[in-house]
Amino acid sequence: MHEAGARAGDVVVGLTASGNTPYVRGALTWARSCGLATISVSCNPQPAAAALSDVAIAVDTGPEVVMGSTRLKAGTAEKMVLNML
Repeated sequence: MHEAGARAGDVVVGLTASGNTPYVRGALTWARSCGLATISVSCNPQPAAAALSDVAIAVDTGPEVVMGSTRLKAGTAEKMVLNML
């Protein structure tokens, strides 16, 4: 994000179906340390990423039909949230 030119006034949105993806949590932590606004979008009612976000959107989609897959309900829910943002 630094190389992309993230600066004051920008908003970083972290997408994580589980709410606990290490790369997303790392990005949100970095963004907050730089004073950037942060939003997390997850499909878990109690995401760890929420603690690192100014705004946490947690859509409880329930378990997937195919256990462990996030391309079905979770992916659709995250896409719908992004369309609304």
